[in-house]
Amino acid sequence: MVIGMVDDALAARLRAAGIDLSALFGHCLDFVEAWLRLRGHSGRRATLVDLHALEAASRGIPAEALPPADRARLKAMARPALARP
Repeated sequence: MVIGMVDDALAARLRAAGIDLSALFGHCLDFVEAWLRLRGHSGRRATLVDLHALEAASRGIPAEALPPADRARLKAMARPALARP
């Protein structure tokens, strides 16, 4: 189960934002949508690193293994949300 790929601190913040981890990793909720909800709930405490961790967990790999091209794609996708206070 990929829930274990998300560290405890991120998992706790996701739960605090009302995000059901079983729905997230059961593919009922997109990881990008989950990050946007987390960003809406936590503001700037929801970082690009969190988005990388969610993408990697959705693939069942450690965040450090996420290829640079995917990191760049995620950064570009998240840029509007990151620009908001």
